[in-house]
Amino acid sequence: AKRLADADEALLHRLGPDFDSGPDAFLDTAAVMKTLDLVIAIDSSVLHVAGALGVPSWLPAPYRMDWRWMNDAEKSIWYPSLRIYRQDRQWDWSGPMARIARDLARAAEAKAAGQPVDLLPAG
Repeated sequence: AKRLADADEALLHRLGPDFDSGPDAFLDTAAVMKTLDLVIAIDSSVLHVAGALGVPSWLPAPYRMDWRWMNDAEKSIWYPSLRIYRQDRQWDWSGPMARIARDLARAAEAKAAGQPVDLLPAG
């Protein structure tokens, strides 16, 4: 596993132990998400909050998922801002992770060059 360099780690913001505590859980998460360019998350409550807010989100997905995510689409019928990166073969995460890394690098290069960044699913 690759360890973050000190300079990289300095860029991380630790949200603290009170983040999303109390009766209004997920309000902090929602507020942070609205400031982000992109959320990358597994099929979890975080992904659903991002989708409900319309925040561009990427989902690394198993080869076959449950009915909510269909089985062959890059797009979600539930969240227009969600791009799905499916496994090419069951149990093999190398494909979706390589595509996420490639697309994330392209988006970062475009943003650094002041060009439009497309984080949404195609079509």
